[in-house]
Amino acid sequence: MQRDDEAEARLRLAAHHVVVDAVSWRIVLADLFTAYRQLLAGRPVELPATRYDLELHAYATADGGLRCRFVYNTALFTEATAARMAAHLTTLLRDLVERPGTALSRLRLLDDAERALALDQPSTAFPVTGTLPSLFERQAARRPDATAVTCGGEHLTYGELNRRANRLAHHLRRLGVRPDDPVALCLDRGLDLIVGILAVLKAGGGFVPRDPS
Repeated sequence: MQRDDEAEARLRLAAHHVVVDAVSWRIVLADLFTAYRQLLAGRPVELPATRYDLELHAYATADGGLRCRFVYNTALFTEATAARMAAHLTTLLRDLVERPGTALSRLRLLDDAERALALDQPSTAFPVTGTLPSLFERQAARRPDATAVTCGGEHLTYGELNRRANRLAHHLRRLGVRPDDPVALCLDRGLDLIVGILAVLKAGGGFVPRDPS
């Protein structure tokens, strides 16, 4: 009886997949037929929905150009994001035409305005209110019992992390660590690594991470 039930379940599952596949193929073929008719008429392809999170439809126009269209999942991408991707693609293709034979890694993705914005120095100078260790110590003084770091079910509060880092920083100074001295840290990811990084900074040195493996 159990074998018969299992066989019947497999048959029902197989039948379900056949129906789903048939329906899916019918939708795909209908979309392709619609797109083909639109292309023959010289109109942009208009599909009812995207089958993937992001699609790029590209086809040649009658005047020898190339028409591209992004179709995207609106739950993942905004119109502004799609427009920015389209602008980057346009910049990339234009640079490819202007500089044929250029390696892909050297082609431009940003236009002149975006490049200037990315390379320009900030117009507003942000005030420097202290070093990273001093900023951490202020937070530890304000919220000593708040959780600062967690890893593998373990955690340290700001107060605990500050005390452990202070002890290690004093030890490093006794060993001769001076400002700007490099200090190698060979630790796996965990609470001790955070303590070590903070301690090196408190001692005035610069931490150099080393892979334990």
